[in-house]
Amino acid sequence: MAAAKNEESYEHLLKKLCDNSALEKLSEIYDQYEAAADKQQGSLRAILSYTVPPTEEQLEGIRSFIINKYGVREGKLVFEQREDKSLVSGFKLLVGNDEYDWSALGRLNQLKDKLTGIQSENSSQGIISLIKAAVEDFDLEAKNQEIGFVSSYGDGIVIIKGIDHAAYGEIVVFDSGVKGMVQDIMADSIGCIIFGTGSDIKEG
Repeated sequence: MAAAKNEESYEHLLKKLCDNSALEKLSEIYDQYEAAADKQQGSLRAILSYTVPPTEEQLEGIRSFIINKYGVREGKLVFEQREDKSLVSGFKLLVGNDEYDWSALGRLNQLKDKLTGIQSENSSQGIISLIKAAVEDFDLEAKNQEIGFVSSYGDGIVIIKGIDHAAYGEIVVFDSGVKGMVQDIMADSIGCIIFGTGSDIKEG
């Protein structure tokens, strides 16, 4: 009887997803289910979605970033890789319930949210100039600038100023020998995830 009820509930869920044209949500539901199962077993699941497969050095660095930031043992990290062309470029990292989105699609969604906020907070008068300013600002944030000293460090992320021609996904080596990978390029600085503890990294 319990099995029959479960089948009915699954059918109801599928029908509801179909009715709302939301079958793609099945993947999210499955990921959440697996994350809950991993938590019960004391494991941590990380899913790396990419458009172009990362290099071995990048992969090793990402795994090191997760292990150090979340304090998980190597044997308890469940690491998955998925190709996702919809990201356009870059990659997205899901660790448990935390998402690190360094994809072109993520940036476009950020811009969309920014424009939506402008539309909701302002009247139609002057809104075109506000949207134009937002787009110009967004372009500045996304450009590769001649922008090395450590401006700030925390939570496994370093903000660096003074590095010329930094490229997205490029490996950066600090004086201490610790490595990082460029994940965010801003107008006057870059953001890197650190491969390791980063305990020797100081501001300045």
